[in-house]
This record gives sequence, C-alpha cells and structure tokens, in this order.
Amino acid sequence: MPGQQQVLQTGPMAKGTLIAFSGDTSAIFDLGSARELLPTRDGLSAFATTSRIVAPVRMVRNNGETRNVTPGRGYDWPYAWSADGKRVVYSLGDSGGNVAGSPWGFEESNIDGTNRKTLRLRPTNIALGPSVRPRQIVFTPDLRYAAFQVDSMNRPGAFGLVVVDVQTGVARQLSTRSDRLSVATANGDWYGTNHGEFAYTERNNGQLDVRAAKPSGETRLVRSIPGDAREIALEGDDIAYTRSERDSTILYAARGATGEARAVARLLGRIDELVWSPDAKQIAANLYGHDPAKKDAGELAIIPVNSSGQSRFIATGEGGYETIWTRDGSAVLYLKADKAWTQMSVWRYPVHTDAPAENLTKNETSMIWGYIPSPDGNAVLIPPEQSKGMTLWRVDLQQAIAARRAAKGRDN
Repeated sequence: MPGQQQVLQTGPMAKGTLIAFSGDTSAIFDLGSARELLPTRDGLSAFATTSRIVAPVRMVRNNGETRNVTPGRGYDWPYAWSADGKRVVYSLGDSGGNVAGSPWGFEESNIDGTNRKTLRLRPTNIALGPSVRPRQIVFTPDLRYAAFQVDSMNRPGAFGLVVVDVQTGVARQLSTRSDRLSVATANGDWYGTNHGEFAYTERNNGQLDVRAAKPSGETRLVRSIPGDAREIALEGDDIAYTRSERDSTILYAARGATGEARAVARLLGRIDELVWSPDAKQIAANLYGHDPAKKDAGELAIIPVNSSGQSRFIATGEGGYETIWTRDGSAVLYLKADKAWTQMSVWRYPVHTDAPAENLTKNETSMIWGYIPSPDGNAVLIPPEQSKGMTLWRVDLQQAIAARRAAKGRDN
C-alpha cells in the first residue's frame, strides 16, 4: 500500500485481505469474481475489475459446419456424447456472469439442443455438505450413470467416490479413499469409462491399487502398481504407467491382470498424459523436454508396445493437453497451444501415414480450454469463450477496516 505498512492481497474463497507488516489482518472483504486489486494513492480505497465471460457448448464438424448446442448464457462445458452420437451431456454456467454455475447443474440434450433434460447428479440418498462438489466426473456410454469423487474443498489426500443414477439421483458408495491420481481410460476421453467400468486408484501400504467399478456398485482390483507411478492408462485389463528417474521417464506396460509389467521405453523429459490406442498396440504420450535444447517444447510420442518398431515423435510447439485417440486408431486428437497459450485449437495428427496434421477448429477465434470428440470422430464439442465486457469496482478499505474491528470487538 502506498505510504503505509500494509499489504493488499487476494486470497482463497473470493476474499481480499489487508495485512499489516506485523502480520495482523486489518480487513477481509468479498471480491466476488474479481482477481486483481489496485490500491489508490491515498490508501483509502482499492479498485478491482471483473470480467463477464460466457461460453456456449458448440459442435464443430470436420467439414467446418458449426452449431451451438447451448445458448451460452453462462460458461457451459461439454462432458459426454452418447454411444450413438445423438445426445450430449454438459454443465451449465451461471447466467449472471460468473465463470461457473452450480457444480451440480447438468443437462442432457439432442445434439441440436432440443429435448433438454435436467440430470440429477447430486445424490438424493447421500447427505453432502453445501460446499461439496463433484470431481473427476465420468459418464457411462448410455449417459445413465455418472461416477465422481466427493470434494469437500479442504484439499484432502483421499476422496469418497460415488456412482449416481442421473435420472433418479440414487447413488452408491464405491470407495471412501480414492486417490487424487486418476486413470486415463476411453482412449484418452477425460469423462469416459473403461468399457463401461469406472477406473480409480487407492493407496495401499506403499502401493497404488488400480481398481474398477460397475455402475451396479461391484468393484474389483485390476492391478497393484508402484506407489510412485505418475501417469496411468487402462485399456480393458491392459495397463501402462510411468515412473520418473532424474531427468527421464520410464514407461511400463503389462498385459492382463497377471501379465508381467515391463519397461517399454525410457524417454528424456516429462510425460504429462498417457493414452492407449483402441487396439492396445500403441501408447500416445504428451511429452515435454525430450529435446535438451528445447526443454519447454512439446511433443506427441507414439510408442509401440508389442513390436520392436521405433517410437514416433510429433512436434507440438508449445504443447497442450487432452491427448485422445480416434476410435479407428488412425489419428490422435490434441488441444494445441499457440501464442504463449493465448490461442488453443483442436488438432488431428495421423499416426500411420505422413499426412499433414489438421486443425479441426481453424475457424474458431475464441479461446478453447477443452473438447470432447464424437464417437464417429467426425465432430467435436467445444466451449468457445465470449467476453461480455468488464466492470470496474471500488472497495472502501476504511469501511472494511472498521467492520473488521467491530467484528473483533464483538468476539471479545
């Protein structure tokens, strides 16, 4: 603060704080969706700005055709396609302009946005606190069931895991100690199952148990792997995982529940994502630092598992995420970053030919932070951001200090 021995800072839970050099908190005040504070010269006030950003769920076909599935009154987000490609699931943002709406606000509709139906993701038979929200949500191919971790927002080491019938809201407990480390399934689709089963991990005496659960609630152990595994991918009962060793990453793979885990590749750099191909013959990895001269450069590594063939490395520039195989295994989709991560595009990289990569969202100029491919690979769902303007706010710091003192006086 100018001329004062105080620091103004933003904090968690949409709060701003004024802290003296002594360490005492002078004031706490609501910030709403504002993320930055600028004090006035006299230190009596501060200015904050809020942006209203919305995003519709938009379908983009490979031929360039586009159609909005949701109107985008808030920041909506795509989650899943039905197996027949006729219906989609998405979350609804806050129409008042905040980035996210209710964490339980989900709908299902036809791909043209008709026949909308509210989904009951919040369990009706399990008591959850008001601040609890779903985490790592996965939908079955028929869109009837969803599994998710129960996040109380207090950063626990383990989470409860439930599966819920989204038509009735009736839920079943799958685990009370599912781990933060997730398992890549559905050939990379963040919200897809492993052939109808939900995959998750649990810590167990220094090991990491990879488990699977049916929507009916039955669970099973797929395999125990080393507790220091970093990335995990599952295709049926075939498993792959990585372990770090100094500046390199070792990729391990095992066939079936009892097959021996063996080192498939040792790569210089860091693997951030690991995904099986549909035929379980190759693995796609999102790799950084493989080129010692360009440690921040990204690459897609296509690694054969059973054959003695050579791995293929595809340069992705600044990198990206969401590595997803097409259903026929002919290509890998990837959300690629450009211009210092201020521009994102969905790219298609052929893996068996020298055909050029294709930007599937080349006509989109808005920022995109995620996508979901259709079952037939001919379309993607994206949430393109749209700015609806900014608002400048003034915070009366003296009033906030007085309110803090009054509250402390009442407590004493």
